[in-house]
Amino acid sequence: MPKGFDELFKAARVLLKECAIKNEEDRIIPTLALANHLCHGVPRLVAQKERLVGVWGDGQVWNEEADRFGRRYSGLRPARVARGVLILKRHPVSVRIDRSVAATVSVYPHQAALAEPKEVAAEYGKRLSDAGISCDEQRRVNLSVFFRDDRLELDISPGTVTEEIEEPERGWRIDKASFPHPRLVGKLYTVLCEEFATDLAVRMSSRSPETRNLVPACVAFILSEYGMERSRIHRLLDKHVLCEPGGVLNGNPSRTNQLWNNRGAGAGNNAVVRDPLIDAARTLFYEGHE
Repeated sequence: MPKGFDELFKAARVLLKECAIKNEEDRIIPTLALANHLCHGVPRLVAQKERLVGVWGDGQVWNEEADRFGRRYSGLRPARVARGVLILKRHPVSVRIDRSVAATVSVYPHQAALAEPKEVAAEYGKRLSDAGISCDEQRRVNLSVFFRDDRLELDISPGTVTEEIEEPERGWRIDKASFPHPRLVGKLYTVLCEEFATDLAVRMSSRSPETRNLVPACVAFILSEYGMERSRIHRLLDKHVLCEPGGVLNGNPSRTNQLWNNRGAGAGNNAVVRDPLIDAARTLFYEGHE
């Protein structure tokens, strides 16, 4: 096996078996993005992967570590460990609480459908509840909206409450309000999705790509980003990934065309392969610093 890509090839083989029955692109994409970073020894990712693999099977500790990972890497959470491979899952929405006690809701467009308002409201309410922060304000909200790496992000902080007082002297007191109620956040999200529909465009087809096509296409795209020639990529896939009978590329023009197609689950399809892979890779590389 060529030095440097063993983690990537191992993860691909495991995914071909783990996701064979149910096509799970929300697991395939981030798992391969992580495996590629592990190939190149990103220290904190290597350490976190080893830690999670080590606690797999210990329910409480695993959940604590998986939750911690999910808070550090927006929208990505460990799903399980299979034959030493850490399998991640991309969630359509994530919420994080920063040091200034503001909530940031991030919604990811690299999929067949955006998060539903009820999903956004539920995740927002859960994260604030977990942090011991109340969110029952019905009318007031401080909201900023922006896009980062194609994500829609909502920065939410409490509004203010003005109250007339008589003592110690007559006047007005201004206090922070509670965070807005999840129902209000869900309604605001609905309006924003309509307003920014063009910016939040998802891919046209809602059909999930088949695992047997998506996994090799992702690996092919990653290898091509290192300047590797297609002929060599084909040989590596045949030898280290596509090990099942009838699955290899050699002498199979149909499979080769499918691999590089710009439609369906082909390496040339930006919406299905390139964009979500790059998004997951950026999240893992640039987030999670302590």
